[in-house]
Amino acid sequence: MPFESSSFRLSAGFSINNNQPQVTAIPQITRIIGGDVYNKDNLGNMDVKISFNKIDPYLGIGIGNVTGGESPLGLTFDIGVYYQGKPKVDLIAEGLLSPSASPEQEALVEDNIKWFQFYPVISLGIAYKF
Repeated sequence: MPFESSSFRLSAGFSINNNQPQVTAIPQITRIIGGDVYNKDNLGNMDVKISFNKIDPYLGIGIGNVTGGESPLGLTFDIGVYYQGKPKVDLIAEGLLSPSASPEQEALVEDNIKWFQFYPVISLGIAYKF
């Protein structure tokens, strides 16, 4: 093993991803757009739902060894990333906002948040051996 006597390590795994952010936009005031008055009740609401892959692979590197050494106290530090897949966006709107919930708008939002397909993770651990 190349790292057998070292406290450096590579790690891999997976996670079951239940992240499903959801936002509801509810107009609170009447708006004037282009000289036209839009009553807040006529504008309608918009729901934004985002979903990711259910199973996310993980890859990371770390340093520290909690099972070896003379000291009963161990420290670990890991940094890695989960791959969640490209976010899938669903827009649901009513009232005057309905045209904003088009497949084109969903694709635009997905493109704007595509960077979130990678979920960074930093971990610091403390262990005591007895």
